[in-house]
Amino acid sequence: MDILPNQCCSIVYTSGTSGFQKGAMLSHDNLIWDATESVKSLVNLHRGNETIISYLPLSHLAAFMLDLFIATHVAGTVYFAEITALKANLLQYLQEVEPTMFTAVPRVYEKIEQKVKENLEQLNFFKRKLFSWAQNVILEELLMRLNSDEKQSSS
Repeated sequence: MDILPNQCCSIVYTSGTSGFQKGAMLSHDNLIWDATESVKSLVNLHRGNETIISYLPLSHLAAFMLDLFIATHVAGTVYFAEITALKANLLQYLQEVEPTMFTAVPRVYEKIEQKVKENLEQLNFFKRKLFSWAQNVILEELLMRLNSDEKQSSS
């Protein structure tokens, strides 16, 4: 049986934060297009060598897209963390798996930032300066890549 354009692949239920709760139909062609375009925008992907740690519920659209469709598109490996990963041992999973791709909700990144800041306070002056220098080098590299991507997409 052929899959037709706009044929439903999945229904994602919204939380209702901006209105009533509802089911949103996601079609096969929509999900494949999203995965393809997402992969195009990611730099330095190595087909077959990407490792993803999945800890968000697959009902979360970001996890659904990365853990299933993007992972399949790049022939990646997905490690599914235990349901308690966010509360207890996400750091342990990150250290064990060493993912090359990782998606999170903003609160997770805030917690990571908070832990980094706490650990920085324990370092001596030289190590804090070295960390700050490394952050700036990485930021400059990312900004260069963004500017390069913007120039390529506008031409």
